[in-house]
Amino acid sequence: MKHPSLNGYDPAAPVIAEFDATFSVPYFAKVGNNAAEFMHPEEIIATNYGMISDKETGVKSPEIMKKIGEAMLIPEADRRSMKKEEEKKGAALLIIIVVVLIVVLIGVAVGVFFHCKSKKAAEPQDAG
Repeated sequence: MKHPSLNGYDPAAPVIAEFDATFSVPYFAKVGNNAAEFMHPEEIIATNYGMISDKETGVKSPEIMKKIGEAMLIPEADRRSMKKEEEKKGAALLIIIVVVLIVVLIGVAVGVFFHCKSKKAAEPQDAG
């Protein structure tokens, strides 16, 4: 029995559809030929992004990788400003580390001073 909503499709007699080359050319021009998966856009993007991350070369559609990379990666100007912020944080962290080290060294010096002073005071005096 044929299902009325399937336009005459008979599950008992499946037909393999012809691949329409006129459909495939504009479609693959948009999605590229880098990914084995070609029906799910998120998989195509994920595969291309992985190739970008791995710095793969010799791919079939490098222009698609470039477009995806430009859309997903941080622009160069933003990367420069982020780097400056990281440098400022690094400088501030370095200053904090130096200050902590100075405080620790002062504490050690004071501790040694008082330890030596108390040790000297505990020594018996020569009655000489």
